[in-house]
Amino acid sequence: MPEPTDKNSVMRFLGIIKYLGKFIPNLSQITFPLRELTRNDVLWSWTKEHSECVKKLKRIIASRPVLAHYDERKPLIIQSDACKDGLGCALVQSGRPIAFGSRALTKTEQKYAMIEKELLGVCFAMEHYHYFTYGRKVIVQTDHKPLISIVKRNMDKVPGRLQRMLLKITKYDYDLVFLPGSKMLLADALSRATVGSVPAEDPELEFVIHKIISNVMSVERKNSFQDATKADPVLSQVLEFVEKGWPRKQTPATNPFYQIRERLCHEDNLLLLDDRIVVPPELQRYVITSLHEGHLGSTKMKMKAKQLFYWPGMGNMIDRFAASCQVCQENMPRNSREPMTLAPLPSRAWSKLGMDILEFKSENWLVTVDYFSKWIEMMKLSSKSIAEIKKKCLVMFATHGYPDEIICDNVPFNSHEFRNFLLEKDVRLVTSSPHYPQGHAMAESAVKIVQNIFRKARMTGQNPYTLLFHYRNTPIPSLGFSPSQLLNNRSMKDKLTLREQVLLPKVPNQKQVEDGMRRAQEKQKSHYDRKAKQLPQIHEDEEVWFRHRNSWKKGRISHMADTPNSVWIKADGGGEFRRNRRDVRKVPVLDGMGNGDESNASQEESKSGYNLRSKELLRKPDRYGVGVDMELGNLDM
Repeated sequence: MPEPTDKNSVMRFLGIIKYLGKFIPNLSQITFPLRELTRNDVLWSWTKEHSECVKKLKRIIASRPVLAHYDERKPLIIQSDACKDGLGCALVQSGRPIAFGSRALTKTEQKYAMIEKELLGVCFAMEHYHYFTYGRKVIVQTDHKPLISIVKRNMDKVPGRLQRMLLKITKYDYDLVFLPGSKMLLADALSRATVGSVPAEDPELEFVIHKIISNVMSVERKNSFQDATKADPVLSQVLEFVEKGWPRKQTPATNPFYQIRERLCHEDNLLLLDDRIVVPPELQRYVITSLHEGHLGSTKMKMKAKQLFYWPGMGNMIDRFAASCQVCQENMPRNSREPMTLAPLPSRAWSKLGMDILEFKSENWLVTVDYFSKWIEMMKLSSKSIAEIKKKCLVMFATHGYPDEIICDNVPFNSHEFRNFLLEKDVRLVTSSPHYPQGHAMAESAVKIVQNIFRKARMTGQNPYTLLFHYRNTPIPSLGFSPSQLLNNRSMKDKLTLREQVLLPKVPNQKQVEDGMRRAQEKQKSHYDRKAKQLPQIHEDEEVWFRHRNSWKKGRISHMADTPNSVWIKADGGGEFRRNRRDVRKVPVLDGMGNGDESNASQEESKSGYNLRSKELLRKPDRYGVGVDMELGNLDM
């Protein structure tokens, strides 16, 4: 340690002496001249007496009984500390020092981040006391708490310069522990008062930052970053703080950097956070534009950006940029499906019908299914005209009566002619949202069953109505009754009927049927909701994107539709469209700078639907040979 040059350095020197005072006899008498200099009413005047006092105290703490001999049987402790310009360390056993060490930092090392200086101090201490530390357990005390978590990380997740330092001390067996700075008297004082020549630059550690800069930018780009950093008033001020120290009071502009000050360093007039370059405001848009060159989602852009760059609010700015890209917004995948909304159970048979058209081998069939009994009607159509559909409906209505409501898709059923036809019969028509077949899922299921009947009949040479007859006359496992029993309160005679009593009319147990339907609904919802999530609520007059012709179009919510989870949207280019909530996305609104960790989840969601031969498409063989069991259509309209 050099001789003190002011009151603060005298007090620092006396701090070490007092820490070791219990081993020094007549301490107060020896230190009296120095203690006099620390009084506020005494002017600073360094004399020969003070110099002799300092030399005498140095000889005392560097000899017995203050300085102890090394004992291999006792635990070995190293105190390590770093300050702005130097490193200090002390080898301690049983509270007594064995050796002291300090050195000044090179010009390059003075630009290190604080956490890098602290780890450099640990490296210096371990190597300085190599004779004592190699081959045995050592406890290293530091007053820098973040360093402890860094050392415990996986090596590949540690910044490059810290990696090199950690690799240097892998040959030692050490435990890094925290010691408050108020108790780190020896190492702290030594780091602030170093002696000796400045060591040579470490080319290995210096190479780390040069490698980062040379790999990331060309010479021209490096110069533009340097000029922009120097011209920016905030970054130029932060550079000064990193080199000379941070004041306690910060402005709103510098406060984000103050929060991460331990990880900031500078090299070649560039500000660095660990291994990442701090981008000045002038070049932030250039960086984001380059990141978005491949039109990737904001999440992937942020992952890539966090490997190379940093600036406050970077993540939020990336979100804004990605959300403003028209090409990306128009080509985003569909939203994830929402949890299933259970449909009300019909109270009786033939009150609620599902209707759809099946095209099979160039023939059109009108397929109708009863939500309560699962009874299916299939009628061949000569054309898809409403006039032909009305004729078939009159045949069904003459057989079973008028229903309360019919649920179907929009084409061709959502016409004025068909609506007026049903209105005359006091039948309510409910259509599903365009491009959303789940809205009339019961009719879709019935179409699949009829399609399966046609395929099997074609392969076996049977009449399709024979297979349909067996479907109608076979109990549904989840309900315990056949469609014929639920609709007509009786079973139909087939070739296996042996007792007449089986054919007598019998009203099914209403509670048993309702319980079976409810269990089927809940089971279906449980399976469906595994890959569903609740989408944010949307409101009238809110700006949105909606699905239109395999793309996304911008519009504004006009009003809520009558059917569940459906809305009417006025498109920006004109026209009004009805869409299910799944086909509507809110326009992102990102206020403020934030911490940059927000994620545009919808951008990264995978497309819905099943993969070929996925488990969800597998089912057990149908024991009745006519297709899968029918469940209630519970999906939103």
